Amino acid sequence: NFLNGLSVMFGACLIVAIEDMTNVAIGSILGVSGGVYIYISVAECFPRARESHKNARDKLISLISFVVGVVPIGLVLMDHKHCEAGDAHDH
Repeated sequence: NFLNGLSVMFGACLIVAIEDMTNVAIGSILGVSGGVYIYISVAECFPRARESHKNARDKLISLISFVVGVVPIGLVLMDHKHCEAGDAHDH
């Protein structure tokens, strides 16, 4: 686990060190990173979660908990706007 954490820090330092990275390269890196998180959730977390749900009540509680977590994130992102080239702020 320590080496995995160290590889994340190495990757972050590498990205910060490369100053002229294109948007395509950044998008590709973010896409691969997102894919890794999805793989981990499906391969490691999902089977454990399925084993812990013994009845319909447990599944319903999990679904409600998921929705309670997702809805606020979605509400925050509904009005999010991306900056265009030439804007005066660094968002």
